[in-house]
Amino acid sequence: MMPIGAAKKAVVAYGEVILRLKSPGFERMLQSPLLEVCIGGAEMNVLASLARFGHEVRLVTTLRRFRGASETLARARWRTDGGV
Repeated sequence: MMPIGAAKKAVVAYGEVILRLKSPGFERMLQSPLLEVCIGGAEMNVLASLARFGHEVRLVTTLRRFRGASETLARARWRTDGGV
């Protein structure tokens, strides 16, 4: 437990962001015109768990310039309600 008035420090990790593309449900990739994007990576998974425990977290990474980069960053907001 932190003393009253103590500054809360953030846990910082650096690493890659992994984007996994999968077809929805039980369809094969060639059967579906849609792909779902799952965001992950070891560092992001650790930070997500720490955020759920109430820690302030930060991720340092680089993303290539592509159309989905800003959407990826928007999805990777740390939340304390059980999601990333």
